[in-house]
Amino acid sequence: MNRRAERLGWAGILLLLVIGAGIMIATPPVQNIDEVDSGGAPVQSAGVPTPTGDQVQAPAPVSTPASSPGWGPIAVVPAQGGTDTARTEGTLHLTETCTFVATANDQTLLLWPEDRTTWDARTGTITFANEDGSVAIVGDSSVVAIGGSGDSLEESGATVEQWLDRTPWVARPDASCSLERFWFVGDVRGPSGP
Repeated sequence: MNRRAERLGWAGILLLLVIGAGIMIATPPVQNIDEVDSGGAPVQSAGVPTPTGDQVQAPAPVSTPASSPGWGPIAVVPAQGGTDTARTEGTLHLTETCTFVATANDQTLLLWPEDRTTWDARTGTITFANEDGSVAIVGDSSVVAIGGSGDSLEESGATVEQWLDRTPWVARPDASCSLERFWFVGDVRGPSGP
């Protein structure tokens, strides 16, 4: 490699380090559920006030199981290349091995796309990049509205083994998770108004 190319290589690495440090410094504190625009400013969503000050409580950390390094308790599928527009609302629950949304009638396992999802084991939160550029940071007990699409073993006529085998996985759900109903996450928001 000639000297000029070598200097440009080191300059590029230095630039990436400076940009990375700037992003880490500019990252807002984690909130239980908060949507932010692409500039990091809080966004009010669906009639729900954005929590501020002492109203905001960070969720309790959840341990990362040894079976899925880097993804913690979340089941992860490859990038979806778009999203369906169905919607479900409920309370997000993170256990040590599973992530699901609970409604008055049931629990549904959540399947997160790898290209827009990040797990933070330190804070026990999931950061999700919505297609409109907003970002949702959610943790255990966050009340959420989740766009995407769902299915159940009963509706599909598949057994657990058939469903697990035909679904491509980045991080397969833990065997302890309820697999009767599942939801492919495409969008994460605060709940809609009354």
